[in-house]
Amino acid sequence: MISVVALGHFCYLAAQMLKFWFHRDSPFPRVLEGITLIFTLLILREEYHSPTPFAWLFLLLFLCGLFIWICDQKGWYPPEERHLGIAVHFRKARIPTSYILFLTSLLYLMGVHWLVIPALFCMGPVVSVNGILIHFYLRDKDSLPINYFSANRYLK
Repeated sequence: MISVVALGHFCYLAAQMLKFWFHRDSPFPRVLEGITLIFTLLILREEYHSPTPFAWLFLLLFLCGLFIWICDQKGWYPPEERHLGIAVHFRKARIPTSYILFLTSLLYLMGVHWLVIPALFCMGPVVSVNGILIHFYLRDKDSLPINYFSANRYLK
């Protein structure tokens, strides 16, 4: 029979592993992005002379990932508030993007080219939400601080 202490220790280790694989500040998704860049360069070199329709779709998928990465890298707020507002969304959006791009590029190199189509369907909502958030960010002329209501700053 498993003791409560052993079960608690197992749950703690499982939580740490999930944090390593999926947390927005973990280095692992960044490593995947670097590997994906290498894979993408290999794919572009392979498909350069006679690109297939799947190669064009893969390029579109890579450009979607690049857009999501640029959204995260842009400084939307001052440095002391970089973990608030839409900046958090953009940072979190990079996690599924890095996994989608990594798996798609790896399998594309292995000859599974059709997987680009479902990957684009997965990436579409993320890119759309990023575009909508940028649109509202640019239209917002309010002088209230970031997360004024959601962080209960109005109570202070």
